[in-house]
Amino acid sequence: MSTTYDATPSILDRVAGSDLILLGVAHGPVRIEPIPDSEPPRVHGWFELRPERVLSGDPEPSTVVFRVLGSGTGEKDVTWLVPVPTETTVLALLIRDVGAGVPEGVFAPCFAGIYELSDDGRIRVPDEALDPATRDLIDAGSDGLTVEHLGRVIDGAGHRRAEDRRRLEDEEPRDVRRRPRQELFEYPRSAQDVADVSRGGGRDARLD
Repeated sequence: MSTTYDATPSILDRVAGSDLILLGVAHGPVRIEPIPDSEPPRVHGWFELRPERVLSGDPEPSTVVFRVLGSGTGEKDVTWLVPVPTETTVLALLIRDVGAGVPEGVFAPCFAGIYELSDDGRIRVPDEALDPATRDLIDAGSDGLTVEHLGRVIDGAGHRRAEDRRRLEDEEPRDVRRRPRQELFEYPRSAQDVADVSRGGGRDARLD
């Protein structure tokens, strides 16, 4: 099921949606794969990230691999949907990538979640992503976002997940959720068949 956002997701939303959050140095793209039959031409760029500090989640190997979507046909003329600063420390908010032929252990940025760190250690995130809920967690008077602040946001996201689970328990107890669900099947006839019948043009239509 898809989720549609009509505004910039907050840092709290991005953290809550991430499977892996870490600091590290990115390299790449180490590989570029054209997306067949895409118009305009698009590609997937494969990047590698060497973890320096894991803030949340469990990285697979010592090198984390993630993919980024790009517009173009080759390395020189590609515009990446998520800019990836290389050879410098970045904060990466990553989700597990899925798709045909994508091996396990590959990630993708969560809501453009690759952020460069400034010289003073602050994380360069969009101002609009620091919504009131995020600012409440990091202290509204703070100037920008630091790794320490991010730790508070991660804790806040964990509390929010726990609260969501508690509400689910209140609305539908665990023993109810564990009961076998009746298997559902799609209606065998097509939408066109149904439309024909509704107009009286199908075999099931009867005129008295």
